[in-house]
Amino acid sequence: MIRSLSDMKEDGDTFETSDQWFVTVHVGRKGSSLTVPHVVKIALKPDFVTLETTKGHRYSVIDEEVYAVAQEPSERDPKGRRAGFA
Repeated sequence: MIRSLSDMKEDGDTFETSDQWFVTVHVGRKGSSLTVPHVVKIALKPDFVTLETTKGHRYSVIDEEVYAVAQEPSERDPKGRRAGFA
């Protein structure tokens, strides 16, 4: 799923966005959900995923519970594309 996003730099099992994009990760578990916006780094680990945001916040989530990723342009993107699923 992550490899389908535009301009993702891959280094082993770590993915980073370019300066023009942010990623939003949607996670769900038994009736509750978590949305993590402005993700710039995604690290895949055995059984979980670590997400790092533009503010330096880190989240660890169970890999099987990530159900969607969305890609939106960063504020530095001059094209002004609208946010949405890629």
